[in-house]
Amino acid sequence: MLINPFNASIGTTQLISTTGTTQPLVVSAVDKCVRVVNYGATNPAYVRIGTGSCTAADILVRANSEIILYKGDGITAVSVLQNTGATTLAISTGNDGS
Repeated sequence: MLINPFNASIGTTQLISTTGTTQPLVVSAVDKCVRVVNYGATNPAYVRIGTGSCTAADILVRANSEIILYKGDGITAVSVLQNTGATTLAISTGNDGS
């Protein structure tokens, strides 16, 4: 199976520092994927694609890692939450890579 590399849409990257409260973001409705890069050296974070509050039951993004998630057309909601401490996330939308 061939997976094309992630192709970020220009100007969509948002930097966010996580807190102990869900932080919602608005992302592009037309892009099919979301890339979440956790720049923190020690603290993981959670991410939710779609509406609702992000919780510890959502997708975990480990420290010093990235994940590319399929979000589908029309979805504009992403939310994040810290796990054990604050970290910085870069969230971009684009296509391919998932």
